[in-house]
Amino acid sequence: MDVLKSSRMMNDWMPYHLIHRIERHLKDLGKSIEGSRVLVMGVTFKPDVSDVRNSKVLEMLDILLFKGVQLEVIDPIADRSTLRLAEEIEMVDQAKGNYDVMIHAVGHQAFLESDPLSLEENLSDHSVIMDISGQWRVHQEWFQGIYEAL
Repeated sequence: MDVLKSSRMMNDWMPYHLIHRIERHLKDLGKSIEGSRVLVMGVTFKPDVSDVRNSKVLEMLDILLFKGVQLEVIDPIADRSTLRLAEEIEMVDQAKGNYDVMIHAVGHQAFLESDPLSLEENLSDHSVIMDISGQWRVHQEWFQGIYEAL
């Protein structure tokens, strides 16, 4: 298999891998993914760009809905005129709090400028933070619960 095809396969599998990791972490905390409150931060194709086409985050949202989560999305950059989300997904301007899972999916500068302590205030006890961009790694000791950077 050539490198390009292998890379594509890995990229296509990533949403499933991420959700599997979330399920394992929640199980370790005595929780189920079904019914969990999940905040996804960022849905665009790449940081600080409004384009949502080809974003793997959208595929991840569909899988999370299938798993029965209560899903909220925040993205100050995404072009909302082209963003088509399932009606079960709430697009919010700011985090509402008490999330079981927070997924930092896209490393927008606006998210980096947020105070990590204010983010933790939006998490429930025994929560999971999945940092896909790895940009919160320097703040991981501030978070309670399970933190994982991919």
